[in-house]
Amino acid sequence: MPAYQGILEKVAPIQKSINLGNPFGVGDLLLLETHIPENDTPIYLLQCQALYEREDGPYVDKNGLDFEDNHIRFAALSWATATLALHGSLIEWQADVLHLNDWQTGFAAAYLESWKVKHLPVVTTVHNLRYNGSFDMNQFSSTHLSTELLSMHGMEFYGRFSGLKAGLVYADAITTVSPTYAKEILTPEYGDGLDGTLKAIQHKLTGILNGVDYDQWAPEVDSLIPQNYSIESLALKQTNKLALLRENGLSEDLSKPVFGVVSRLTEQKGWILFCKPCPLC
Repeated sequence: MPAYQGILEKVAPIQKSINLGNPFGVGDLLLLETHIPENDTPIYLLQCQALYEREDGPYVDKNGLDFEDNHIRFAALSWATATLALHGSLIEWQADVLHLNDWQTGFAAAYLESWKVKHLPVVTTVHNLRYNGSFDMNQFSSTHLSTELLSMHGMEFYGRFSGLKAGLVYADAITTVSPTYAKEILTPEYGDGLDGTLKAIQHKLTGILNGVDYDQWAPEVDSLIPQNYSIESLALKQTNKLALLRENGLSEDLSKPVFGVVSRLTEQKGWILFCKPCPLC
């Protein structure tokens, strides 16, 4: 994943650095090997100051607008991923499967296809089809991908090129976050322009339900909440509500409902149903 500053501040000291060169003309791509403090499983971060060291979010600037060079930022990430998948000797570890997630890594499947050396299975997981990572055709040459991929059966997407579509059409298998979603994205209502493509390749589409490990995350045993509770002791949950209010500097009025959601602030997620009118909707 990209070596964002917030990540570098939380991982263990860098153990190894490999210079992958400057294939995109924006500065050297450095592969950093590290791990999180609680686990010794290696993590590989791609460092490039010009691409990833920014004060704003990972995808958008302070005004909520996509960075104009997102095509290069995630083409570089995908290029490095595909390179490592093919040349495991760089990290003394060889991948058996290349698992891609959403548009940000979809270009990796396109690089393997473009290099005509694809000899390991590629799985693409779709979390949200609406965010397809499409860009203007004028930006395509800077990715250094073969123009042979720019067909309606390739990564061309309504006159643009799409990282997500590349991840779909050049994958050996496609998974989604639930069996229901796998069916929904085959329809015009939820397919967001990719339903035709998905119908043509639905033989490799499978829905796998997201799940929770109840041995770890059930409120009876969750070690990260102030107060454990169960269906028989729901009153104890008030302690957690009060802690949440205090942590976020909100009024400590336990009679008012509190909604805690990890989500994009978009119409797609139904925020308009909660707060109307609302400047976020």
